[in-house]
Amino acid sequence: MAALPFQVEFVMAERGYLIARALTPHDFRLVEGSTLGGHALDPRQLDLPRALSADGTPRKDLFAFRFKRREDAAHFEPGQVIELSGWHA
Repeated sequence: MAALPFQVEFVMAERGYLIARALTPHDFRLVEGSTLGGHALDPRQLDLPRALSADGTPRKDLFAFRFKRREDAAHFEPGQVIELSGWHA
């Protein structure tokens, strides 16, 4: 599968989490071996954070990813474009 682009919105380095916006709408699921920006993800820890658009509607383009190694989150910063690899439809 081709890599999916995301833009980092928020980093919680101390917790090993990152919230990113999907730049290309696509259904996906994480599996063992999935990586974000080259860093291994915990495939059991994909969440959809609650956030609202400017018009008050729920945002469905945000995803919260958790890295296998907590310290990996510190490699990212808001605005950075990264790729999700090793995902499945």
